[in-house]
Amino acid sequence: MLYTQRNSKKRFVHTIVIIFIIITILSVQFYTDIYYLLAKNGCKDAGLCLFYNSLNPNMNFEIPIIILSIPSAFLLEQYHINHFNKFDYYIKERIGFKKYIYQSYVRNFINSFLLILSIYISMIFVIHFFLTPIFFSYHDVIKFKNYTIDIYNENIYINMLIYLILSGLGFALFSTLILSLKNMLKQKYLFKISSIVIGVILVVLPVIIGDRLFVVSENYNILILFSAMSLLNLIFPGVSGFGKYGYVFSPILVYLISFIIYSLITIFTLKIEMRREYNNEE
Repeated sequence: MLYTQRNSKKRFVHTIVIIFIIITILSVQFYTDIYYLLAKNGCKDAGLCLFYNSLNPNMNFEIPIIILSIPSAFLLEQYHINHFNKFDYYIKERIGFKKYIYQSYVRNFINSFLLILSIYISMIFVIHFFLTPIFFSYHDVIKFKNYTIDIYNENIYINMLIYLILSGLGFALFSTLILSLKNMLKQKYLFKISSIVIGVILVVLPVIIGDRLFVVSENYNILILFSAMSLLNLIFPGVSGFGKYGYVFSPILVYLISFIIYSLITIFTLKIEMRREYNNEE
């Protein structure tokens, strides 16, 4: 009981620290970029643009980098320690191996979803009450290179709600993928940096391959398909990507393709993980 409470307190402190760092970066971006001037001149989109652009690595990479590093550096650290120090051995004996694995992954998925949601809500709260008001009833439709603030729905409130849910599910899936690799990454510090290293690879590789194939074929559908394979489209859907959305490939469809791809990868790595876990128990 005491051990669980200690872990809960540690996770809470980590969450507060992460939110504080992200809010600090957000405030700096507001005053050093164009958003302050937009807000000063009465632009009703300044707050929304700040929120979405701060999550777009093509424009501001700091916050996306922090978010990519969260799973292995903070969320999953204790899972890794428990596994290799055999702290979870008696729990597995008591409730059963398969049930323990199932509960661990479900718990991590929910915790990851709630964590990223708390980060986003904190960002929206700080922007609205301390930087510049966010207007949901009206907007000037300022369009940027990679997204619009109404990409999923013309109602900005519904659009943001859709984004929060999709991004939360995508982040939780990525966190689950990293957790399924803990047996392959036995060294503690290697595991701690694994989500940022794997995340960058899954971001950059589809972009390079998709861009090369596009140069050869000049077909925008190739860009969209490889955009779906990019991790950015899973965690920051509609905010960051490459290629142009059209009638065939809507933002929701591209996200669903991305979610299916990463779900299959996670199921594959999870099966390998469970087989290794089972062999270790024997």
